[in-house]
Amino acid sequence: MNLLDYIEKETHGTSDFPLAYYYVDKTHPRYEMPFHWHRELEISYILSGSYTFYLNDNVVSAHEGDVVYIESGTIHGGKPNNCVYECIVFNPYPLLPNIESGKQYIQNLINHDTHIYSHFPAGTQPVCDATARLMHSSKKHSSKNELEILTDLYYWFITISETESYVRNQSPPHSKRR
Repeated sequence: MNLLDYIEKETHGTSDFPLAYYYVDKTHPRYEMPFHWHRELEISYILSGSYTFYLNDNVVSAHEGDVVYIESGTIHGGKPNNCVYECIVFNPYPLLPNIESGKQYIQNLINHDTHIYSHFPAGTQPVCDATARLMHSSKKHSSKNELEILTDLYYWFITISETESYVRNQSPPHSKRR
């Protein structure tokens, strides 16, 4: 298999604000997600129905209220079942802090030294709440609310850190333990 055949060539967001919000229902051209990968990070939030995500060699069955995190470089695709979901795809480098502590946190994600759980079942608080907040601000994206989106993105990562929803220097985890 040639990994370059699966690289997504779509640009997400703009060079000034490299974050894109997507609302995906049956009318979306990529409703059934073909296998692909990208350098950006992706966070999906299931609004209704269910979605089977294929993440490298793992399967995540996500349902209403679940959050799925896809780290950079993960070959992923999926099959919906009466699903409506929203997601953001973003490049963390220009969006997140330019201070050493923040840089190291993001660098650990990009280098795959830290792996955020890939699946947060509905009711996994406060991660699901932070995701809903992030999707809400991203959905109404304009130049006037980019600071709000960034604040919510920071808050999402802070929530991941505070709830210890990650592991270090291992293969990617798949679910938040309850």
